[in-house]
This record gives sequence, C-alpha cells and structure tokens, in this order.
Amino acid sequence: TRAIGARVYITADGRTRMATVGATSSYLSQNQMMLHFGLGEAKNVETVRIVWPDGQEDTHTGVSADRRVRFTHAPTYPIRPAARSAPGAAAETTSADSQPGS
Repeated sequence: TRAIGARVYITADGRTRMATVGATSSYLSQNQMMLHFGLGEAKNVETVRIVWPDGQEDTHTGVSADRRVRFTHAPTYPIRPAARSAPGAAAETTSADSQPGS
C-alpha cells in the first residue's frame, strides 16, 4: 500500500508543514509517492509526526535536513492475501466417470 493516505507533519524552525501520501496519475504519467518538504535555512527537522492510514502515529525527532528518509510501519489492520487456488485443485474436478465417451 506504500502508506497511501498517511499524513506527515514536520516541524522545522518553529513552522509546521503537512503533506499527504497519495497515488495520483493521469494518461501516460504517474506522480512519485515520495514527499518533499522545503525547509529554507533549517539544518534539521525538530519533529516528524506520521499519522498512518490505520490511525497509529509515529513521532521522530532530530532528523537531519538535505537527505531522503524512509519510515516504515507494520499496519495493525489485517492484510488480505490474494485469492489462490490450492495446487492441483483443477485436476481433481474431473474423473473417469464424468468424462464424455467413457
């Protein structure tokens, strides 16, 4: 899910900024899901607060400026795996009694 819908609040030099992770696209294009914050002259970020799509919050302090930072999160809501057939399930649906011409 790549944190789609997460809200990220940063505070640097006493100013708080917010951005939301989104997945937008249009014909033959797609936006990056990386957030970029302009910090001006700030050398570091006092706090980064992330409100994840499942409602949990993480706060990080003392993050340096002028770099990429990746935060990860293990969601608390259940992730549903893709539906799969059991191996060999299709082969078990036919039998000698049901085949035409037997």
